[in-house]
Amino acid sequence: MVNHLQCRIIREEEKLSTRMASLQEDIADQPLANEYDLIGASNSHVDGTLDEHALALASMMEEADRMRPVVHA
Repeated sequence: MVNHLQCRIIREEEKLSTRMASLQEDIADQPLANEYDLIGASNSHVDGTLDEHALALASMMEEADRMRPVVHA
């Protein structure tokens, strides 16, 4: 039973790690600095992109938090 639980946790951690790497690549691949018309000027596209990224990161944190009761059970 412990071995099964450990394997399940490792699989879930690997999924989260893969998603995190993908999110990091997505944000690194987008030339956000080029989206600004003037230095310091706000751009709705950039703001929207960063908002989407923040929501995806928050979702991942929620998934990681849901794993905690499994580990401590």
